[in-house]
Amino acid sequence: MPHFVLIFYMRRGFTLGEILLVSTLVTSISLTTYHAIRKGKEAQCLNNLRQIYMAVRMFEMDHGCLPSAKFFPSSPSDPKGIHNILKDYGANRNIFFCPALPEQLNKYGTNYIWNDNVNGKDLSSLPSSTWLMTEMTAVSKRIPPPHGWGFGILYIDGHAEIGKRIKFPEVSSSKKLSPPDTSGSPKEKPFKIDFQISSPAIKAGESARITVYFTDKNGNYCKVKEGNLKIEISDEKAKFPQSIDLSQKGGSRLSFNITFFKAGLHTIRISHPLKGIEIEKSIRVSPGKAEKFLIPDFPESFVAGKVQRVKIISVDKWGNISDYKGECFLWDEKRLLALKKVDFDKGIFEDDIVFNKSVEEDRLLLYDKEKVIFSSPPFSVVPSSPEKIIISGVPVSTAGEKINIEISPVDRFGNICENFAGKLKMEISDEKGKFPSEISFDKKDKGRKIVGITFYTSGNHKIKVYNKNLKGEKEIFILPGELDHFSIEKIDTQIAGKPFTVLIRAEDKWGNRVKGFKLKDLTGSVNYTQQDVTSGMWLETIVIKKASKKNMIIIDDGAGHIGKSNIFEVKPSSPFKIALSGPSVLESGKDCEFQILIEDKYGNRIEKYSGEFKVLCDDEEAEIKIDKKKLKLSVKFKEEGIRNIKIFDKNNPSLQAEMKVLVLKGGKNEDRDNK
Repeated sequence: MPHFVLIFYMRRGFTLGEILLVSTLVTSISLTTYHAIRKGKEAQCLNNLRQIYMAVRMFEMDHGCLPSAKFFPSSPSDPKGIHNILKDYGANRNIFFCPALPEQLNKYGTNYIWNDNVNGKDLSSLPSSTWLMTEMTAVSKRIPPPHGWGFGILYIDGHAEIGKRIKFPEVSSSKKLSPPDTSGSPKEKPFKIDFQISSPAIKAGESARITVYFTDKNGNYCKVKEGNLKIEISDEKAKFPQSIDLSQKGGSRLSFNITFFKAGLHTIRISHPLKGIEIEKSIRVSPGKAEKFLIPDFPESFVAGKVQRVKIISVDKWGNISDYKGECFLWDEKRLLALKKVDFDKGIFEDDIVFNKSVEEDRLLLYDKEKVIFSSPPFSVVPSSPEKIIISGVPVSTAGEKINIEISPVDRFGNICENFAGKLKMEISDEKGKFPSEISFDKKDKGRKIVGITFYTSGNHKIKVYNKNLKGEKEIFILPGELDHFSIEKIDTQIAGKPFTVLIRAEDKWGNRVKGFKLKDLTGSVNYTQQDVTSGMWLETIVIKKASKKNMIIIDDGAGHIGKSNIFEVKPSSPFKIALSGPSVLESGKDCEFQILIEDKYGNRIEKYSGEFKVLCDDEEAEIKIDKKKLKLSVKFKEEGIRNIKIFDKNNPSLQAEMKVLVLKGGKNEDRDNK
């Protein structure tokens, strides 16, 4: 075994007990279980390791060194487990499991092991060939590799690959690892080798000139023309000659170029295996100019109103974190965010981002003064939880017409919650209206439901949709429909010649008032003294002079729209004149009846009278009787001759009537009667 490998084992941080523990865990599972697992899944495993490295890198930037984690945790909650240390740096728990290993190995929070030899060290101070993590099955040669021929391995420089098993001491419960044999005499060193670097610090992508020279024990230059000069660089991406044939380019000194591509502290080791001499020096490689940007762990979606942390890293063309010195601004493709100036600190920009409006696809953009210099992966902004209901539709409609409204649950920013599912109740203020009392949503509705409603009552109305947690209201004005008929308010008993008011409505078929119509009477008995037409309802002042027990007012606009009042009575007005009706020739000693006739000034006969009559007659002995109920006057004359009868109202002397009669001697006398 080479000498430097032995030293490597002796300097490891993990103990044989730890190796034994992990070996016991992996060998406790039957080989049949390993063989039953589908091989492959290399891409997912390598992606896990790269994401772990991003979290390790952020930890190192915060603390100035690598985390001090256990080789393998003692339990899922072990605070020294690398999975618990990195969880505050955005490391999702799922990335700590190689998908090609049996699930029985996932009980401890991870199925990767951590190289605890790097604990507390600086990334840049370690050779790039140093490993950080690999599958726990690597500790046992009895277990087949999870990825066909090899294991997933994460290196100190951040790259991950499928490689050969990391070498571990073979252990069992009854054996202990013996220390390596370091006996023997050192190799002779007849001369020294040294080299100089053209610059102590260079940038990634730049070349460093290396000058190698040989000296004897006294420090004098000496020529070497045999064997090969071996060159090893910790940056596996670097370009350099790995070997130089000294028989072709031998001498006391020689030069060659190295181009580094990875930033950090790198080790250059030059050796002459034949002579057994070597020299090792470090060089600091700084990042090149920032040329592109990365967003680690970028979310596929944002939730409206929720603050989410976004990190943007500026890197050079070789992926090294490099501080961007230009002036740039952060915006988004849909212009939902306010333009924000971006200031990178050591190549990293972090900020909280909040979107309020939902969108199916958007991208974060970085602008310099002239153009877009970076575009993030696409993402969506999804609504937050629904907080109210929006009802959309026409603000004005007509009675009897079906209208469609759109009902949508929205979050507090007005975004339609397309994933809403559940039932909502509906109410409207029109008792006659037609509407669904319950509305069911499922995800295929995408947060929108079209509902039909018919109002029959004109005026202002309210639509209400709700459930236990949500509520939405909308006001709508309903116009009356087309004119269908007229309605006349009930008319009570009226007095002839006395004006009375009639309330008339022009209405649609549902009883809503309609504007713009006037009264028209077809009986010819109505005199209009006043009209006031407003808002489809107006008053008419009417005078009817003819008394009757059955009166009706009919309205017709001449276009087939009519209206009829109730049947009402018109009574005569106050008495205006009085008259007597009866025989003009009569016999003395016999009762003779006269009808008392009372009329108003329009000629309407008054059948009932409450006044006090007084009758005067020039036959002082005549017998006079008055039947007020039947309005009859009975007179029995005693004296013969022409007699005068006068009747009047004691309380209204102007209401009087006179009648002259011829009174003949009592007895039958046809000739006198004829006369």
